[in-house]
Amino acid sequence: MIWPFTDPRERIDVKYPDDTVIANRTLGAIWNDYNKMGANIIYNNTWEDREDVINQQMNISIAISAHNAQNTETPDFVDELTLIGVRGATVELIDESLVLSDDECLWSLPECWTATHNGLVPVAGDTVTIDGSMNIVLDVPAADMPILTSLEINGKLKFQDGSDKALKAYKIWVRAGELQIGNATVPFDARADITLYGNDLEEYWAYTASTEVGNKGLIVTGKVYMYGAARSTATTGRLLATAYAGQDEIYIPANLDWAVGETIGIAATNMRTMDFDYCKILTIESGAGKVKCEAELDGFHFGALDSSETDWGVDMRAEIFIMDRNIKIQASTDDPRSPGLSEAWGARILVADFFEPTLAHRKGMIEFDNVQVYNCSQYMTYKAAITWFQATSLPSKVMNSVISSGRATGIHIENSAQITLTNNVIADFVQQGIWVKTSSDITIDNNWVHHVQPETTAP
Repeated sequence: MIWPFTDPRERIDVKYPDDTVIANRTLGAIWNDYNKMGANIIYNNTWEDREDVINQQMNISIAISAHNAQNTETPDFVDELTLIGVRGATVELIDESLVLSDDECLWSLPECWTATHNGLVPVAGDTVTIDGSMNIVLDVPAADMPILTSLEINGKLKFQDGSDKALKAYKIWVRAGELQIGNATVPFDARADITLYGNDLEEYWAYTASTEVGNKGLIVTGKVYMYGAARSTATTGRLLATAYAGQDEIYIPANLDWAVGETIGIAATNMRTMDFDYCKILTIESGAGKVKCEAELDGFHFGALDSSETDWGVDMRAEIFIMDRNIKIQASTDDPRSPGLSEAWGARILVADFFEPTLAHRKGMIEFDNVQVYNCSQYMTYKAAITWFQATSLPSKVMNSVISSGRATGIHIENSAQITLTNNVIADFVQQGIWVKTSSDITIDNNWVHHVQPETTAP
């Protein structure tokens, strides 16, 4: 029997119903001239079809035989076996004695990288660590930022405001440190893009055996603060005239600051639950509230000048919302496709607590305000766009943000606490928009959840 797998496994244990572990590689030990199978053998080593592609295909190969005259190693009357995968941690220890410097240092300066990077400014493909003493300010223009293999933050990384900035990596881990983009008093006013690269065949990893990390992730076991610029007008509203499938014009409230090139989400109405649409703005007459979309609408959307609440007790007009924010966390869409998928692999954000092997306690938290999370969550997994898992120590909050366009759950909260979701839009996901499980002190207030689809076939 052969099974493919993707997450790292330290070993696979095979047990009898009485919980006795069957020793590995016993098949080879009792192999006889008649080529009869032995009790058990598991090849925990993996192999790949192509050596130049990391984790292209990994398999567990298992051979098991029943009790018979040639195989007395296997007990008689055993009709059930249990396979238990043991996930091992795959990270190195960090120096806990380092103290964060009070002096900020610019990313672009070689002298800022003497501690961890031999005095070299990171370039494309590098594995980069900001250690516990480093206080780095990202001053590199967005267009000049290289794509890193990974970035681990144990000190502090702050985005310098005033011009567009970007982080580009296959993996970003805010491990024991802090990532800051703007703050509650002075929000970031330029563009800040965090783009995560790779497909479902990239290296899977774990920092502790209890937590499934996967790949293509922003992993937060430290602190992340992202405060984007607030829109000058409403970010949500109602459609003011009915729009039909095949139309490319819609009417929205006048004098909004929505702009050409931005995307409007249009909710389904009435019983047509799957008639959700995106309208990328081609032209807009702000004073008249008239928008021309780049493409025709796929569905029907009820709209009217006045609310139907007086007559029907509920406003039945289609909800509309602007998706764009100046801080954006997204999955790349130009990675090579794996054989099983026809579209790009999504990214994920994971917020969690855990104990290092040294018993240092990591406490994950995020504060997002006016942040866009796009093309995140991973097909046929529980890896949501944003997941809190065993995050109980510090409060997190997500406000005025848009989380959209994923292939799995939108927000997943499990075994966590002190989480507040306020005034967000969660749209275009699979199975669940928001899923809270075995958690406490969770506040969900004034959020819109739209277009949650049933599970589908492979994209």
